[in-house]
This record gives sequence, C-alpha cells and structure tokens, in this order.
Amino acid sequence: MSGGTIQEQIGRRGRERVIQSSFGDLRVCMVTSGFDGDGDDAPSRWPLHSDRVVLETRMANDLRTLEINNGRVTYIMNSTVRPLDGAAQGWRDDLLGLLDVTWDLGQLRGRVSSLRGEISSIQGNRSSLEGQISSYRGQVSSMQGEISSLRGQVSSMRGEISSIRGHESSLRGEIASERGSISNLRAMTWERAREIDVDARIRGHEENIQRIERAIRDYDADARVREVERRIDQFDVESKVADVERRIREFDVEGKIARTRRQIAELDVDDRVKDIEREIRSLDAPARIRDLEERRDEALAKLRRTLR
Repeated sequence: MSGGTIQEQIGRRGRERVIQSSFGDLRVCMVTSGFDGDGDDAPSRWPLHSDRVVLETRMANDLRTLEINNGRVTYIMNSTVRPLDGAAQGWRDDLLGLLDVTWDLGQLRGRVSSLRGEISSIQGNRSSLEGQISSYRGQVSSMQGEISSLRGQVSSMRGEISSIRGHESSLRGEIASERGSISNLRAMTWERAREIDVDARIRGHEENIQRIERAIRDYDADARVREVERRIDQFDVESKVADVERRIREFDVEGKIARTRRQIAELDVDDRVKDIEREIRSLDAPARIRDLEERRDEALAKLRRTLR
C-alpha cells in the first residue's frame, strides 16, 4: 500500500477485504490476505480471520503502517520499525474506530444502491419485454409495408399505361385542333378569304395532320401498353402479396405478444418494486447515514489528534 496512491475503495476484492479512503490530507487504508471471516465483519475484526492484515495512515511527512502477519506484529513509522507501545496502540485503535464506521457507512450506502439497482433491473426487464412487443409489431408493419410497396409498383406500371394513353390522346387532340382550324378557314366569307391564301393554309394544316398521324403510328401506343401489361403479368403481384401474407400469418404476432405479456405479468414488477422500496424504507438510510457521518467525523477528529 505504501508504494502507491491510496484509492477510494470500500468493499470486497475477491475473498479479501479492503477499505481505503481519503479525508483531505489524510489517507487511511486496511487490507487483508487469507481472509476467512463473516461477510458482515467490521474492519476491527478482520485480524481475527486473516493470515495477514495491513493498516496504514498517510499524511505529509507522516507514514504509519501496522502489519499483522500470522500473529507477528510489525509497526513502522516513517520507514523505521518501532515498538507497539501505548501511543502506537492508541493510533491503531483510533484508526480501527474510523475504519469501522467508514465501513458501516459504505455498506449501508452500498446496500441502498444495490436495492435501487434491483428496482432498475426489474423495471428494465419489463421495458425490454415491452420493447419486444413494439419490435414484433414493427416487423408486421414492415411486412405490410412490403405489400404496399408491391401494389405500389403495380400502380406505377399502370400509371405508365395512363401516361402512354395520355400522350396518344394529346397527339389526337392536336389533330382535332388542326381539323378545327381547317373548318374555320373553309367557313370564312369570300371577302375575308380574298385577304389570305386559304388553300395554302389548309394544305399546311393537312400536312400537320399527316405528320401527327405518322407520330401516332410511330409511337404505337397499343404496343407500348401491351409491353407494360406483360411486365405487370410477369410481376405477378398477387402471388408476391400472398407470400407476404403467409409470412405475416406464420409470424403470429398476436401469439408472440400474448406470450410476452404473460412474461411481463410473471415479472410482477409493481409488487416486487414495492417490496424493495419497503426494504429501503426499513433501512432508515437517511437517518442512519447522518448518524454514521457524525460518528465518522468524531472518529476522524480523534485519529487526527493521535497523529499530532
């Protein structure tokens, strides 16, 4: 311990026990080796159940270590071995008094933290199962989305047909417009007809009509429509939809949700949480912590007086 920085640690390290803490400029430490005692033993009882125990305090220019190794006691002060006289024993007893109350305080806080952790774990398990339900529904929604996508692809192809027919209709509308212009020209009065070359204009419209009719033939809307209809048939949307619907049935989302809800019910979260909260209240942690902190402060002040 004396070779490095003392870390904040209170608890168990494997089968061993350790308590290391800092109080401003004072650092205290106690560790065991070969510990075979009760789990609730306070530090002052560790030497009774350990092959080796080391106690230490460290301040500026003051380092004290007490080692009990299979009954052999060694007390070192600032690198010098000293006899375990009355002053050394007083230091040891005051240090153990501080360590005992610090241990009790750490154990109490640890117990409360552990119980609150149990609550979080129980509630977390429920949240996880509820998340599974959402996941199941999400998977079904995804498969239903596949169906919508499949039907959407067919709708898109049918839209191609509408576009083809629309383009054909637009061309035929241009022919109708040209024929309307010819009719208007032929209906002109003789006086108005003398002002323009009606025959030339009519020929121009008739040539436009021929050009548009060639465009209609070249476009070949019927062939284009047949090609799209062939793609629709090959796509076989109903078979694909039936396959997805079969997967949805086999997924059995309601069965999965029912089983998960039974698991949630079996967790009995509310009652278990109430039991743990009752145990936390029974610990009376706030009052006990205040009392232990006062005792710790008193033990710390006593140890500091010993170290003067």
